[in-house]
Amino acid sequence: MTFIVGFGLRQSATIESLQNAFLKVSEDLPVSAISILGEKAMHPAFSEFSRLLGIPVILLEKENLHGIETDTRSELIEQKFSVGSVAEAVAIAAQEPFGQLYRGRQVSVDGLATAAVAHFSATQGDY
Repeated sequence: MTFIVGFGLRQSATIESLQNAFLKVSEDLPVSAISILGEKAMHPAFSEFSRLLGIPVILLEKENLHGIETDTRSELIEQKFSVGSVAEAVAIAAQEPFGQLYRGRQVSVDGLATAAVAHFSATQGDY
C-alpha cells in the first residue's frame, strides 16, 4: 500500500507542530510522500520539516480538493476551502482517483498543524 500524509497548518505553526501531527498519524506506516496545499508549501516550518523528512512533497491547489468528502467537518475550513478538513482532503487528493482515508485528521498538541493519512486503494480491476 502507498501511504501519503496530508497536512493543514496555521501561519504560526512550527516544525514541532508538524512533527507532532505527523507522528500521531504515521506511527508504524511506511509513508511514501507528504501533501499540502501549494499556498502553504513555502511556509518556513513546512519547508524545513519536509527537507528533514526527505520524502517527496505533493503540492495541490484548492481546485484539486473540489468534491472530496472528508470524515472531519470544520465549519471555518468548509467556508475557506469547501472541504471539512484540509489535511484529510490533500491526503486523499494526492492519490486520486483511488485515494481513501486511512487515518483521520489528528491535531498537533499546540493546535497549529493537522495531519491525516490516505492510501492508494485500487485493485487490479480498477485500472
